[in-house]
Amino acid sequence: MQFQVPQYIDVEDKIVGPLTLKQFFYIAGGFLTIFVSFFVLVTWLWLITSVFIGTMSLAFALVKYNGRPLMTVTLAAIRYYTGGRTYTWQKTDSVKKQAPTGLLAKLGLGMTAGTRPVAGRETSVNGFFSRSLPAQDRTEIVRRTDGDRAIAKRIDYR
Repeated sequence: MQFQVPQYIDVEDKIVGPLTLKQFFYIAGGFLTIFVSFFVLVTWLWLITSVFIGTMSLAFALVKYNGRPLMTVTLAAIRYYTGGRTYTWQKTDSVKKQAPTGLLAKLGLGMTAGTRPVAGRETSVNGFFSRSLPAQDRTEIVRRTDGDRAIAKRIDYR
């Protein structure tokens, strides 16, 4: 038993000559607006508006952008610019760093992240000074890779 599978289901039917019903209504609406504005507006203003309305009605009827009608793209753009934004991820401070609790952990943290120079270990790069100099501390405002600003303490052991 064979069944016929419909093909070209994404193509709209041509109802009015080479135009679909939507395309015909866009062009007819533009023509009707131009016709009514002829009796309402002054001649020079009617010419300017008729060119604009005619162009827009033809564009909405015939132009496609990325395979989608221009009216759909225009409505999506309007909804995007006037609607609210939904953020799916926001940085929270729910994860807080805790200080190490054990004696060994505190000792290890003090050795790896100390702020005071160890005498005899820190010397200048070029070896000009024979003794170690005191550390110079200052704070700076830095920008992280995610764009946030933070205060960081800079320690210079020269």
